[in-house]
Amino acid sequence: MTNIDNFNIIEASKSFKKKYGIDLLREEAKILILLEKHGGLSTKNLMSFLNISNRGFYLKIKSLTEEGKIYTEECKTDRRVKIIKIKN
Repeated sequence: MTNIDNFNIIEASKSFKKKYGIDLLREEAKILILLEKHGGLSTKNLMSFLNISNRGFYLKIKSLTEEGKIYTEECKTDRRVKIIKIKN
């Protein structure tokens, strides 16, 4: 990505939605920006950043996985936890 601070883009989108009721970013873009910033997040942590339903979240993750943009792996310390990462 570019030199733009991606996390500020997400904050600007939240502020714009609060003020005008319109999201500036698609959920897929938010997911990719957050994963790029953090290098990978657990499902629970990633969901905490997004304001979408559980079902909607998993549909987005499935779609991005099928498109080859992201992948999941087991956490090294807790096999129950899935870490979501961007595919390079």
